[in-house]
Amino acid sequence: IEIIPSEIENLNNLSEIYLSNNLIESIPLEFFNLTKLKVISLTFNKIKILPKEIGKLSLIKELDLSSNEIQNLPNEIGNLINLEILVLNHNQIQYL
Repeated sequence: IEIIPSEIENLNNLSEIYLSNNLIESIPLEFFNLTKLKVISLTFNKIKILPKEIGKLSLIKELDLSSNEIQNLPNEIGNLINLEILVLNHNQIQYL
C-alpha cells in the first residue's frame, strides 16, 4: 500500500499495527487518534517525517520505524513514557 487511509482512526480499539514492506511515505494525522496502540511496525517503507503527534500515543511499548527515510525525531517522542523498544536503524537520522 502507498497510503494509510484516514479512516484508520475508526479502528479505535486497535492495539497493534504492522504495515511493513509497503510504499508508505507519510503517516496521516488521524493515525495518532489510535490511542490504544501498543505496538507499531512501519518498517521498510518510505516515511520521511515522524509527526509530532506521535507523542499522543502514550501507551506505545514498541515502535519500529527501521528502514525508512526519517531524518529527525520530534521532541514529542519523549512523551512515550511506556516505550520499551525503539528501532530506528537504516534511516537518515543525524542526531537524537
